[in-house]
Amino acid sequence: MARTELVNDMKLNAEIHPDGSTSQYAFQPDYAQGAAGRWPKAEVWQRGKILGAGSFGVVWVEQCVSNQGPARLRAVKMIKKERDPSKQAYCDQELEAVAKFSQPKYSHLFVKSFGWFENPEAIFITMEHIDLRDLQRQLTGPIPEPEAQQICSQLLQGVQCLHDNKFVHRDLKPQVGHLRRTALQNIFVKSKGPRWHVKIGDFGISKRCHESAALQTKAGTDLYFAPEILRMYPPGRKPPNPRLYTNRVDIWSLGVMLFYLLSCHYPFPNDKSLSLYVRDSHFPCLSLLRSVTQEGQNFVRRLLAADATVRLSAKDALEEEWLKQPSDLVSGISRIAISDRLTAGQGRTPVVSNSMETNYEASRGWDDGDVSSAMIDESTITAATGPQSRLSARQKFTSAKQALRSDPLGDLNAAHNEGLSLLNQKQYADAQRMFREAFELRKQTLGINHEGTLASLSSLGDAL
Repeated sequence: MARTELVNDMKLNAEIHPDGSTSQYAFQPDYAQGAAGRWPKAEVWQRGKILGAGSFGVVWVEQCVSNQGPARLRAVKMIKKERDPSKQAYCDQELEAVAKFSQPKYSHLFVKSFGWFENPEAIFITMEHIDLRDLQRQLTGPIPEPEAQQICSQLLQGVQCLHDNKFVHRDLKPQVGHLRRTALQNIFVKSKGPRWHVKIGDFGISKRCHESAALQTKAGTDLYFAPEILRMYPPGRKPPNPRLYTNRVDIWSLGVMLFYLLSCHYPFPNDKSLSLYVRDSHFPCLSLLRSVTQEGQNFVRRLLAADATVRLSAKDALEEEWLKQPSDLVSGISRIAISDRLTAGQGRTPVVSNSMETNYEASRGWDDGDVSSAMIDESTITAATGPQSRLSARQKFTSAKQALRSDPLGDLNAAHNEGLSLLNQKQYADAQRMFREAFELRKQTLGINHEGTLASLSSLGDAL
């Protein structure tokens, strides 16, 4: 398949050296020479340890060693080029998915790529490095139901974006290290519970599926295989072409993952147990979910419907009552180890602005931004911290609150941004009130599970 313009625009000018390091080049304008003047800027990235490996590639960490200041890290995935055009198509499909979902509007849902480069033997995809790595590493046992709601909601939003853009991931899982020692991780953790932020990554076996088409190649991880991939169908429900399946395989994988998050067990540990379920629809191991509400159990079962034609879509799943229920997130804030932090005498960390990167800046490397910090705009930071600021924190708090009440739908970010300004000034009481205002407004307008609502709630926890 021909590479799209979006994919070509993300190609980096880079050179790989015999020692494994990479020199990456970009051109910056030299205004001293006039508008046409440009000078090359080179960065050297040193290869580090391997993070994961699988049938479709190897991932390692790299550190920028060519400049001063804080260390910048990135992850790099190497995919060997194939002579077989059908196999090389997998690589091109991954590049297309990476380019599509590295756009700023998807940054809270998908692991971001900074671009790609190649040599005659392989293609290399640069990505943000996430310190907490994959979801499996953060699990020490079943997680509370409210936290599972957060993770499931975020993943469903990502899956809906995939499906709306005619992509199917085909390998959603927290990690499969127990099956393959150095397997590639797919769900990455930006922040841990009780306020989770997770991202979908690794599009190695994703595939573009046009509206009128279906899929037929077997791909993914066995414990997460939907029954139709294994050509198992409920009695009387065998399709005309048993080799085909649809994007509902991603919903099944998410259902298996949710079951695992709630119980630390797999619903179908082998093909026999799956076959019995498909044949008689008797859902196994409900005792493993005895601590889960009835609504939660019903939701899991609807994600794991044996008949793909009645299995929930991502859009319908997000409308389910279980995900709409307030998952006790506010009371969850009180369970944060705030008292431990204060008892230990640790200071507060001011919120740092990380304004939206340009395409050139994104190609430079590590982006350590957080979903909540993306709400800050440059004018807010300047007003809050610049030497010419004339308003006291109290005056700014009052004026923002009045503006919010006069036009509650005019600017959903006003209260949140003002809270961040107050938090930077260590005006914690005023910041708390502002974040509560922002949380309530966003909850009423956007919904409890919207990323903006969760960002205000997360910032409220920082201000407590």
